[in-house]
Amino acid sequence: MGSSLVPGGQDASVISDPLLSQFRSATDPNVLADAPLSVIIDRIRSPELADRCADIRRVFVAAGGGAAGKDAIREMKKALPAVTIAGTFFRRTKTAWRESSGLVGIDLDDLTEDRLAMAWQVLTASPWVAFLYRSPSGSGLKGAITVAGLTIPNAEHYDVAWHGVSLWIASLGFENDPAVKDVSRLSFLAHDPAAYWNPASIPFDLDRWQPSAPADPQPPEAPGRQRPGDDFNRRCDLADLLQRHGWSLDRDGENQHWRRPGKTSGTSATLKERVFYVFSSNAPPFESNKAYSAFAVFALLEHRGDFATAASALRAAGYGEQPSSTISNERNTDAPASGVVTLTPEDLLAYETDDDPNTLLGRRWLCRAGACLVVGQTGIGKSSFCMQAAITWALGLPVFGIAPTRPLRSLIIQAENDAGDLAEMFRGVMSGIGCEDALPELQPRLRFVSDTATTSHAFHVLARTLIAEHQPDLVWIDPLFAFLGGNASDQEVISTFLRNGLGAIAQDTGATWMVMHHTNKPAKDAKTTGVSGDYAYLGSGSAELANWARAVLVLREVEDDLYELRAAKRGRRSGMVDGDGNPCSEIFLQHGAQGICWRRAEPAQDEQLDLDRMTVLDVVDAMDRDRDYTQRDLREVVMKVTGLKRGSMTTKEKRGYRLLKLVVERTRVPNQKDCHRATTCH
Repeated sequence: MGSSLVPGGQDASVISDPLLSQFRSATDPNVLADAPLSVIIDRIRSPELADRCADIRRVFVAAGGGAAGKDAIREMKKALPAVTIAGTFFRRTKTAWRESSGLVGIDLDDLTEDRLAMAWQVLTASPWVAFLYRSPSGSGLKGAITVAGLTIPNAEHYDVAWHGVSLWIASLGFENDPAVKDVSRLSFLAHDPAAYWNPASIPFDLDRWQPSAPADPQPPEAPGRQRPGDDFNRRCDLADLLQRHGWSLDRDGENQHWRRPGKTSGTSATLKERVFYVFSSNAPPFESNKAYSAFAVFALLEHRGDFATAASALRAAGYGEQPSSTISNERNTDAPASGVVTLTPEDLLAYETDDDPNTLLGRRWLCRAGACLVVGQTGIGKSSFCMQAAITWALGLPVFGIAPTRPLRSLIIQAENDAGDLAEMFRGVMSGIGCEDALPELQPRLRFVSDTATTSHAFHVLARTLIAEHQPDLVWIDPLFAFLGGNASDQEVISTFLRNGLGAIAQDTGATWMVMHHTNKPAKDAKTTGVSGDYAYLGSGSAELANWARAVLVLREVEDDLYELRAAKRGRRSGMVDGDGNPCSEIFLQHGAQGICWRRAEPAQDEQLDLDRMTVLDVVDAMDRDRDYTQRDLREVVMKVTGLKRGSMTTKEKRGYRLLKLVVERTRVPNQKDCHRATTCH
């Protein structure tokens, strides 16, 4: 390879001022005109595009840069003039490549000012770089490198050259956008009066910068026997494996582009014919500028690089030649597909539901690989409830009647509380439930992880890693919004995160999810009915949240310093009891008087609330069934029914104020402002 890319091995001369095709915009596939590189550079340095680029950069910054900034300027950028770095074209398609420029594109994105300055200094100091200029967004660099031998249009030769150039750029600590590997890829022009051009650039050293053979360190196999890794290399679904570990497909095709976990734009690796080539320097466990076989990818992702264990796992799953000459037709039950369980009627009849070893809480209320959604208003104390439940269940004790089958290990992954907040809650609960001496029991059963940056698929990867390390029974996510990485009202986003992500992890590990989630803003919160199951849908966003969760707890304020805890889904199985020890699905709580801890409400408050609710029904009975009421109208009805004075209606501590609040809540018409009807009473 190297400089001998031209058939016959001859070394072609470098074109000092090559022709590039110009295009009016990204939406027009027709060539506007061909022009020498020198003319293109003059155009970039001129003020022609100054105002348009200034507008684009202003919008990019206002949107916060990054992926959001790119989305904001996408259409503006598409309207800019552009050129094809690879040379001239009849039309902007790969098959219409007419003449080669001898150049391979450079496209660096998402650079801070310091990184951009560093990249500029390093690249312009290289004798291989033909030209370089600042991108339209202002956060990247575009340009090209001179490569000898690219004097005729040949996509295969260009691909070899692109890989070599990108390897070199990666060695400098930067990532060349894989999209420029497309020979017909457009490079948008921008205003840069300091644009760099070196007409005397020399050919790039391709011989030195070439990808190595795929890494595939399989254990040796007996002569004549097929190794499991070889078989896996031939028939695996590597795309599925990558997606399960947080990688996302950026561009499909014969040569797929893949994006590493935690990255929202661009490409980090390519996948072609089951060879995974990684050029990102931030995609552990992979190394940059290295090719991996499918087996190597499997070993690194599934078995932390233990290739012998990986080979054994594949053999157990049916890959490679089996040790015995007798081949079984029975399915291998040691390696089922993730989430797939097959049962027969006999299995179901034989299952011991009264003594289910998978039960963690209540009467099969929550079992291994299950999920509970804990919903509450912002600032109400969901995190402290999480802390109290985790501590209490770690001691094998019940939380308001919800009892664990044994002491449970909890992993709390949270994003809203700093170390001081966690310490205050931990100490408050320890004091509040009287377990100050229980630290030796809690030490091995509780772990707290703070993370404010990981979302979406990357969170799934993080969670798998933490679960493997700490082996928890319960994994608390506090709150969901911090880690979702998408629109909670979008059912596809929610289903992907919960069912395909958390659900798959739960099936693989047996961990049970405890997901803390917010309700909607009060102004937009259509009140639910009094049916327990409907309370499960109080969480903000798609109904899929409550549908997915096996259990739902709702914590809400019903009046000043009085809160309701309701087991809103499958509540009768939870084991919750009232103050007298009677089974129930809702209880009333208060914040502890000393420290951060939840406690049962005083009996008098429970009784008063029940009395108030009975009076509410009297008020509703007095309302006209065919009339719409405002809150002012309701106040008059309450005064008429109860005989209370107007001052009681407007004073927060008085019973009239409390009654009016309950009537307003019970009769509100959903999605209508200040509209109440007796017929909507719940």
